[in-house]
Amino acid sequence: MRTIVRLVALAALAVTVSSAEAQTILGNRFDFKEKPGYPTTRRLIIKAQEALSPELVTGDPATNGAVLQLIVNGGTPSSQTIVIPAGPRWRGISQVTPADKGVWKYSESALNRMTPVKGLMYARSSTGKFKL
Repeated sequence: MRTIVRLVALAALAVTVSSAEAQTILGNRFDFKEKPGYPTTRRLIIKAQEALSPELVTGDPATNGAVLQLIVNGGTPSSQTIVIPAGPRWRGISQVTPADKGVWKYSESALNRMTPVKGLMYARSSTGKFKL
């Protein structure tokens, strides 16, 4: 199964791994930058964090891939779903790691881009803080 991450509110993020359920984390940073007249310079940075999240890091995106869903509410609400493939671009834990703690990171270089996502990290600390 794929990991699904959903981003809602100002920005909320959800990640789902195939065998995992969707995890929704409320966004706390949404920065969009572009040099006027140069659309190739567009850059979007989104961060989400919950102090006492009930969400767990489950599934194995290195084996099953993930789905990232961005939902933005406001004057012009919109959403986008991005499928992130499985493979060596994922680094992190395995499914045998205790559910109260875990980290997965995804990164792409400028060469051979497969998705519009340059980097993604989702993690849960043993204190219950979930970051995306």
